[in-house]
Amino acid sequence: MYKSLFLSGLLSLLILSGCGGSSLDSDTDQPDSPILVTAGPNQTANEGATVALSGEAIGQTADIRYSWSAVPNIAVTQESTESAAASFVANITTETLLYTFTLTATDGNGNTASDSVAVTIEPVNTLPVAQITLSQPA
Repeated sequence: MYKSLFLSGLLSLLILSGCGGSSLDSDTDQPDSPILVTAGPNQTANEGATVALSGEAIGQTADIRYSWSAVPNIAVTQESTESAAASFVANITTETLLYTFTLTATDGNGNTASDSVAVTIEPVNTLPVAQITLSQPA
């Protein structure tokens, strides 16, 4: 009797374990997140360069608005909120800088989601190093 209860319980556990979760809402068969955003791949750029940012989003409606922000703060140029394209001019620096840009997208239903991309800025011109060599008279 105990053996059959154990086997029955084990079989129930195996059946329930096979019912893995998914990214779909079981009531509506829609993705859990009503909007999906990608801010693009991480980038590396030289100081002083104009860097292009480009992302994309899929929402519940075709009407999607985009906005970019940066940490630490840097001016981002975005021609239109209807496009996920933007750009910025990399600061002049003597050391490597790391910026995190976040693309936030909002669809026509007000659903909002974000994704981030890292941009590393490398110095091109390094500070000069003075080298003094003294010679001893013979």
